[in-house]
Amino acid sequence: MRNKHINNRIIYIVFILAVTFLISIPLLIPGIEGRYGQDLGFHLNRIEGIAVELEAGHFPVRMQSFWMDGYGYPVSIYYGDILLYIPALLRMIGVPVVAAYKLFLVLINLLTVTIAAVCFGKMMNRTSIVFICTLVYVCASYRLENVYIRAAVGEVCAGAFLPLIIYGLYRIYKAPKQISDIEMLKNSIILMLGITGLINTHILSLEMVGITIIIVALVLFKKTFLKQVIFTYLCALGLSFIVNMFFIVPFTDYYLTQDVFINRTAGGAKLIQDSGMTLSELFNFFKYPFANGIDTADERLLVTPGIASILIIILATILLIAKKGNKEILLYMILSVVLLFVATCYFPWDVLADNTYVGAFLSQVQFPWRYIGIVVALTSVLLGRILEAISDKRIFAGIYIVICASCIVTLTWFTYEYATYGEFKYYETGEDLNSYDMGYIEYLRMDTSRESFTGDIDIEGTGNIELTEQRGVDRDYIVTDVAGGTNITLPIVNYRGYEIIDDSGNSIEISDGDNNLISFTLSSDYTGNLYLRYKQAKDWKYAIIISLFAVLALIIIIIAINRKNVTEEQQ
Repeated sequence: MRNKHINNRIIYIVFILAVTFLISIPLLIPGIEGRYGQDLGFHLNRIEGIAVELEAGHFPVRMQSFWMDGYGYPVSIYYGDILLYIPALLRMIGVPVVAAYKLFLVLINLLTVTIAAVCFGKMMNRTSIVFICTLVYVCASYRLENVYIRAAVGEVCAGAFLPLIIYGLYRIYKAPKQISDIEMLKNSIILMLGITGLINTHILSLEMVGITIIIVALVLFKKTFLKQVIFTYLCALGLSFIVNMFFIVPFTDYYLTQDVFINRTAGGAKLIQDSGMTLSELFNFFKYPFANGIDTADERLLVTPGIASILIIILATILLIAKKGNKEILLYMILSVVLLFVATCYFPWDVLADNTYVGAFLSQVQFPWRYIGIVVALTSVLLGRILEAISDKRIFAGIYIVICASCIVTLTWFTYEYATYGEFKYYETGEDLNSYDMGYIEYLRMDTSRESFTGDIDIEGTGNIELTEQRGVDRDYIVTDVAGGTNITLPIVNYRGYEIIDDSGNSIEISDGDNNLISFTLSSDYTGNLYLRYKQAKDWKYAIIISLFAVLALIIIIIAINRKNVTEEQQ
């Protein structure tokens, strides 16, 4: 029995490594696709920004000095970036920009395949079914588009955790009415791990998954309002908050205190209906995958879930019509179809956004077709339920071969298109990057004009000030014969957290200068040094400590539960 278990584990490892290699083949092409309109530059800047601050001894990274030629950008406060520390560390040891990014993508592919295979393995009764479901998930057209062309790093990383979310929900709703406290805690921890993955990679994915969970809870309301299910949800939410306080506290602080572009846009309705997927796009499996950045049906990226997902929905429909399906198949199919509809231009996004607060909130997703990522995860599990419900071996084999072939065809076609039509870049160092590549400048302070940045220190009065040393966000200046009352403006955007200290340890008050830059006035004549530092608020530091203790406590609990399970199995 033990040998069988070991052999099964080896088979899993070989499968995971083989599939990771297959879906990473586009990375063997020299350079990285960097066609206009995609997110590559933005995320490479994030990585480089983390590396610069880590080299300066700043951890965790909050403010990044790399952006806008040194003017600074608090992207790490607003956008979870734990996984980006991996390529940042590679950059620190001298790995070129593109090489570090490509190695990171390989690791994300590996993580995605591993989590999918493990979670599906817990939910399905045959290894062969687990493998085909995993293949469907990682070879989906939408996912390949996100990884290699959109360079949607946050969404791609979040996608690795979607199977974990589904597995957590599966355990919650499959649990018997009489369940032990330990089992409820395990279910809470699994769901919490999935939520944590989303919080630290892509907040918009967290929003979409939250909406999906609400739909599931309402559809399964009879089970949802059981005491144990409510307790599990509350426990998962509580654990998610405590474990992620290190990110949530700074994020909330800045969201409430800093007047940046994202605050204004999040408060208003976004009319995104025209950006939704059309019916033709849903079935256009071999559409030219590149685009010029214009989000119209004719010129945007490949946004179909892919051949396999559509075939799976059709198969589920046939089974249900033939009355050979079950409630699980019906549930996964309904969820998949509903979210597909939400992803289209036919869903009344604009009406909801214009007339309801909920609609305005939901429209922050920017592009309705983002929901396709969740659809692919759901259809992957749906395939497993379909195959489990089929007793005829020939039909089973036929479906298996067709779905497997569709995945191979999709991956082969996409790799060919990528290699043939991609415009490849060869970034080596941070100097090769455009530090002004900031997407929609969501985290820039309102009414700040980047076009007016000169990089110069502005002095309104007599004397001189020069930068003598810079270590990330920390900067030292030498001041010579500056008269009292002189106003100085530094080429740094003024965000909460900066402070200036003189040689005597006195703090100099900072205010907003022209264009929201750091400005201060010396109260008396001064010759000496000034030290600009970015300091995290005390509550941010307390949040880190709480998160660390929470993680440590959870590790101890998980180890104790595993030991208990092993002891019970041996008995």
